Amino acid sequence: MSLDSSDDDITAWLRARGRRKPMPHADRSRPLIASAAQRRLWFDSQLRSQAAADGGTIYHSTSALRIREEVDVTALRASVESLVARHETLRTRYVLTSEGHLSQLVDDEAQVKLHVEDCDGAEEVQRARMAEFFAADFDLERGPVLRAGLFTLHDQDHTLFLVIHHIATDGWSMDLLRRELGELYRSRVEGRAARLDEPAYQYADFAAWEQSENDRDAFADDLAYWRGQLAGAPQTLPFPADLPRPVERSFAAGCHRVDLPAATLDGIRRIAVECEASVFQTLLAAFQVLLARWSGQPDLIVGSVSANRRSAETEPIVGLFVNLLPIRGEVDESQSFAHLVTRTRDTVLHAYDHQGLSFDRLVDAVAPTRAPGHNPLVQAVFTLAEPAPAAGEAWGEPLEFRETTRTQFDLTFAAGPDGRGGLTVDAHFAADLFSSHAIERLAHRFTALLEQLTLRPHERLARVAAVTAPEAAELDGFATGAPRTGTPLVLDLFDRQVRERPDEEAVADGEVRLTYAQLDEQVDRVARLIGSRRPAGSTAIGVCLPRSATQVAAMLGVLRAGAVYLPLDPEYPAERLEHLLRDSRSPLVLTDAVNGPGPRWPAHVEVLDVSAAPPEGARAPVPGTGPGHPAYLIYTSGSTGQPKGVLVTHEGIGNFVSWYVDHYELTPHDRLSQLASPSFDAGLLDTLPALAAGARLTVLPDEVRLDPDRLWSRLAEEGVTVAFLTTPLFAAAAPHLPSGPLPLRSVQIGGDSLVHVPTRLPFTLDNLYGPTEATIAASCGRLEPGDRVHIGGPLRGMRVRVLDPWLRPVPAGAPGELFLAGPGVALGYVGRPGLTAGRFVPDPWAGDGSRMYRTGDRARWRADGRLEYLGRTDAQVKLRGHRIEPGEIEGVLASHPDVAEAAVELRTPSGGDAQLCAYVCLRPGADPRAVEEHAERALPAWMRPASYTVLPELPLTANGKVDRAALPTPTVRAAAFRAPAGPIEQLVAEVWQEVLGTERIGADDDFFRVGGHSLLATRVVSRLSQISGCRLPLRTVFDHPVLADLARELEEAVVAAATADGDLIG
Repeated sequence: MSLDSSDDDITAWLRARGRRKPMPHADRSRPLIASAAQRRLWFDSQLRSQAAADGGTIYHSTSALRIREEVDVTALRASVESLVARHETLRTRYVLTSEGHLSQLVDDEAQVKLHVEDCDGAEEVQRARMAEFFAADFDLERGPVLRAGLFTLHDQDHTLFLVIHHIATDGWSMDLLRRELGELYRSRVEGRAARLDEPAYQYADFAAWEQSENDRDAFADDLAYWRGQLAGAPQTLPFPADLPRPVERSFAAGCHRVDLPAATLDGIRRIAVECEASVFQTLLAAFQVLLARWSGQPDLIVGSVSANRRSAETEPIVGLFVNLLPIRGEVDESQSFAHLVTRTRDTVLHAYDHQGLSFDRLVDAVAPTRAPGHNPLVQAVFTLAEPAPAAGEAWGEPLEFRETTRTQFDLTFAAGPDGRGGLTVDAHFAADLFSSHAIERLAHRFTALLEQLTLRPHERLARVAAVTAPEAAELDGFATGAPRTGTPLVLDLFDRQVRERPDEEAVADGEVRLTYAQLDEQVDRVARLIGSRRPAGSTAIGVCLPRSATQVAAMLGVLRAGAVYLPLDPEYPAERLEHLLRDSRSPLVLTDAVNGPGPRWPAHVEVLDVSAAPPEGARAPVPGTGPGHPAYLIYTSGSTGQPKGVLVTHEGIGNFVSWYVDHYELTPHDRLSQLASPSFDAGLLDTLPALAAGARLTVLPDEVRLDPDRLWSRLAEEGVTVAFLTTPLFAAAAPHLPSGPLPLRSVQIGGDSLVHVPTRLPFTLDNLYGPTEATIAASCGRLEPGDRVHIGGPLRGMRVRVLDPWLRPVPAGAPGELFLAGPGVALGYVGRPGLTAGRFVPDPWAGDGSRMYRTGDRARWRADGRLEYLGRTDAQVKLRGHRIEPGEIEGVLASHPDVAEAAVELRTPSGGDAQLCAYVCLRPGADPRAVEEHAERALPAWMRPASYTVLPELPLTANGKVDRAALPTPTVRAAAFRAPAGPIEQLVAEVWQEVLGTERIGADDDFFRVGGHSLLATRVVSRLSQISGCRLPLRTVFDHPVLADLARELEEAVVAAATADGDLIG
């Protein structure tokens, strides 16, 4: 078998493998059943046309021929009639029987009349008339399914335009019709018999044969193959969409075309020959690489369109044979492209060997749940068109009709010959999801990728760039913060303020007020105390104090003594304190009388009351502290259960503080608040910038921090102008924002993901992002009211990169892992060299041997250079074959106006299956069921939480993040059975019982959760319409799958119909 450049050889190979008995003719004395493909398309057509006013046009197939000669209209009209007479499918209507089966009704006489219109030489008029001709609806029940129009510019310039509903045709058929119509016309004009054989079979014969094969389970092997092939495969592609996926798609589309030069195509052919593959299979393998990188998902499904004409008998038949094959690809970038081509070849050949099973049956077998807004299994398609027929075989010059701006799939790459030895690639995309700019980049990335692959087919894919050269330059610009002009030490900035404004207030802590001179005196006392008691060689000094002026002085005193500041929370249990002190090897702890010496402290640690520091004495000598020396040690949670100590330099904290002072234009007139726990680096953010700028720091009591209702009023009373709030605290307090003005001019948030931005903000709101390992924050984004949440770009001197597992920059829009570099990157983890080496990796973009920190966070660059945080790389969960981001569900829940906060976890109840569990905090008077209904409208079935637990507030960790381990056992509603009540509910229940073969149906049952699927929904609608006497739209079952809701819709439809007929008297 030779597989050169097209799939013609594949067709021949399949025929050789699939020899069988001749196809019998259908029994015309019985109703003619529709084929599986027709049933699927009819179902989707009904569903989509009811969802969008013009959604049905995605099933309008077109053929436009430009004829540059005088046209005999009479001969053309007769030729169209002869064409319709030759092919039954062009004069077939489609009717749903009372049993819910779709049947074909073939009319004896043609109903198609040639439409002729003179456009007076105006091409814009011609285009407009053709667009109207294209957009007109088809009534599949009444017919016809074909429209033919001749749109004339002048005697020697016409366009013959055929519009056929896809239920009656496919690409192969359209080519066949063009050729036959040309021969029929030429034979009439030339006065001879048409050189066309009479069709031996009609499409109804194929549909009957297919049904008989299905009845005898002839496709069982095909189904078994597909079940095995798709087992465990992700059923959705997580495209990096520019817009939120709508529940109801409009099917509006865009298209961007790129050219693939002849030289690149020649290279693809060489690879194909070497791998004994076709050009299609080679291009498909490259498309899989493109999508794997763009989506961040190496295991994916791409649709391939199969002609599905596996015998010579079917070749002359006009009809819908085409089948969609879900080709699964697993892109392993440690392997070469040639290796992937070989695997793709084998996968495609096996798929074609099992193409007889209709896509509809396949979907029902492996993915029974269909959700509006998602195509089942396949969201991306790749096609390669065959070369156009040789000159003289078809009449007229084929034209491209570009008004078909509808698409069924999220993304389709359609390649075809360009007439110059290369290919054109049309990237069709769903305008509901993607911007034209994003797809333009994706298409150019595809051609650049193909260029590289032809040059390096045997190298690891990981060595092939994931972005184009212009994209790489743009990403480097996104990643790099403004250059820094130097990094002053924090203590130097504080000392300058002491010299310049000694009598200005530095810290306000309730009744305690300290000027800069007084604070400096306390700082010096602490430094002298440390200097007198610290053993030689020790570095870390623990400070175990609550938020207070004393804690501020102790922190600065440790730094002045040249030691490393180690914050310890007084609320920590003794076991954790002991671990931190032993791990840090700290010999000294500064505390107060309340937390003084006692059994909670390890024996090796000396505990000093900071108030006992000598009040007088010479100023403590300042050691030679440099930018690279460690400044503080903060412990964060560890994946092993043990906290890990992060060691941060003076350069890192100095870079952040100087950026903060400049960015927020802090002056001595500003007042900042201290709200964060001193045990985390947010406590430094609260404190150090204020003292570096000569501003006043206000310490707010815990009762204010824990009471969102009082927060804004207390900040206003204290005259606070700049404040940092943890994200959960801000989310809880935002609904209580006062309507009047505030002295507060700027608020920063951080520490957790913000779900949505309030629509009204009386101050600027900045979202800070950065783990402890990057010194408080590495990026900052200004959020506008109602904005889509982002984390902005890198701080001054910092670099923020989004990389794939091979440390290559990913394209804008694509997800990747965040890596941070620059002066803020910590020295590492104390006493953990292995962990440090794994997380602090060499920076390939730095020429000085510096490192970058691997955050474990997922993010993507927006086109405007802003970062979007996507969650943790280890937070993604897999449930019943779907990869799910809980954060996406949390965002949907929190978008409901009655939801203050939301969290979603994957939990496995005792003895049960894993399920998504939602935890929501509702506003007063809210209805939990309304939130659940909101989620059902916005999320596909596999992303909907199985339980909703209402909490007064989400539990938080000490540093203000959601404490997911503390979320309670989910609330599971008892599945109490409620019998159908009233005649309408009972009628619906009887129909469900009949269709589903189930005896017990309750009023609260969901049709799709008790065994229903798309085809059974069709039967339900048919039966209910027949019994009630009013036509119920198919979509009603999908929009209202709960029995009681569907019954209510049916009742309203019956009343409306009776009112229209005058049967009801008001």
